[in-house]
This record gives sequence, structure tokens and C-alpha cells, in this order.
Amino acid sequence: MSISAIAARKEQQKITEEEKEEQKQEEEEEEQQQQQQQQNRKTERYYKNSTTTQQEQRTPKQKNQHTRSTGFIDPDTISNWNPIQEGEQKNYYSQQTSCIIGLRDHQNLIPHGTLQLTVLHGTIQLMGAEITTAGPSHHLFAPPSHPLPIISAKSTTPETKQQQQQQPLPLDPKKFHAIIQLQDLHCGIQDVDLLWASSGNKRPIWPSHQHSIIHGQTWSIVLSPTPDLARLRLPASWSSSLSELKPNDQRADERSDIYLIEGPKGAGKSTFATLLVNSLLNQFQQVALLDLDP
Repeated sequence: MSISAIAARKEQQKITEEEKEEQKQEEEEEEQQQQQQQQNRKTERYYKNSTTTQQEQRTPKQKNQHTRSTGFIDPDTISNWNPIQEGEQKNYYSQQTSCIIGLRDHQNLIPHGTLQLTVLHGTIQLMGAEITTAGPSHHLFAPPSHPLPIISAKSTTPETKQQQQQQPLPLDPKKFHAIIQLQDLHCGIQDVDLLWASSGNKRPIWPSHQHSIIHGQTWSIVLSPTPDLARLRLPASWSSSLSELKPNDQRADERSDIYLIEGPKGAGKSTFATLLVNSLLNQFQQVALLDLDP
């Protein structure tokens, strides 16, 4: 056999060995892929069976219950008024359809829900407005989606609302700067929860008020820190501006004052506008508000 033939044979053997090595690698890779696919199928079956078992173990009540996450708790969102039902310090009287509450100076209430508010004695401050016994009853909306308003008594010479039947108040007016009556307000807005919940498992906008000591069917008084509730907070600049507000109601040209509120989104323009309008209504019978949203 010639030298060239021997070299060609060796070259052919080398090529054959390389092909065998490549084929072996391909077989090993294919085997690894098959093992990985089998492992993935086992994992999928495990999680599927585990989820099914957990769902079967849940009670019907748990299956239908809205999922609720624990919200942030604001420790400052709490009334500084404590209910006392008996004795000389008695400060509230609960009836079947309403609740009568007495407030002293520097005491306040934080309501939650929808309610009708009537001042029976003295004067209260609410969202910049001063409400007296001379005014009518007011509808109050305090959803958890907005900062909750604060009801506080004002230190003035109190007057008592004349009852239609001249019935005495269940609380002694001499002991309180203000006495108010809170009643349920069934306005239908709570039905929004039905539409809200229909789009998925969402916690209700208007939760039950049974957790509070002082409550009705549509409202409650926040007496302890509660998740997802936050009270109205006034920045120092807001309080200063509102306290220095002195509208000029006597002009030679009979023109009224005009106020412009501007700011970026989420700055609190609507809240400040509400406070401003209520403050102006303490001095004027009518206030015009023009809301521009470009």
C-alpha cells in the first residue's frame, strides 16, 4: 500500500470518528431536552393539583368573599371624642333612627359614610363652613376614597334649635358647645359597590359600619385607627390663606371678588376650592364656582 493510500485511509478514519462524536453529542442534547420536558410536565401537574386542592378546601363563604388587602393605617385618623352613655358626663343619646352627640370645645368627630347632619345647639365647623341651628339639615358624604371631613364645635355663644314639639334635648345644652343629630342617608350611592364588584374580586367602597360603637346603617364615627381611612389635613399655607380671607362686599363698582385656583394634577385644587367656597358662604348667600379642566 502506497504512502498516499495510507494517508487517505487515516483521514477517512478521522472524519468517521468526528462524525461519531458529533452524533453522540446530538443524542445527549436530545436526551437532556426530553428529560427537561418531562420535568416541566410534572411541575405543571403538581401546581395544577395543588391549586385545585386549595380551591376545594375553601368554604363557599371563602369562595364568594372579596379579597381584601390590608391597607395603610393612619394613626391620626381618629376622633378625639369618646362616647359616654351614662352619668353626669353623658355625651350621646342613641335612638332607633338617629344619634344625638354633644361636643365640647376642642372636641371633634370624624364621620365615615353617608349621613344627614342637623345642628340642635351651638355652632359647628365643617370643611370651612360654619353651620348653626338656623340652617337646615345637611347631607354629608364621606367615602373612604377621599379625605374624611372633621366636625368640630365652635366656641361661640350657643343657641338652641327650637324643636317643633318643644321637646327638651336628651343632653344638657349647658354642658356642650354644640349638640348635633346624625341620621342615616339612604341615597343609593352604596349600590355602586354592586357595579364595582362585578368587574372582579374587589373590596367594597362602602364597607360595613358595624365595627364602630357609634354608627347607623349608612354611617359611623371613626373612634379607632382603621385601614384605608385618612382624615382631611390642611397645609399651613392653606390655613393661613383661608384665615386671612377678607372679601370686600362693598365696592363702588359693585363688582365681586374673583379668586383663581391653579396647580398641577393631584395638588388638591378641588379640596381647596371646597374649603374656599364654604368659607365664602359664611359671609355671602351665594357663591359661583367655575371649574375649568383643559
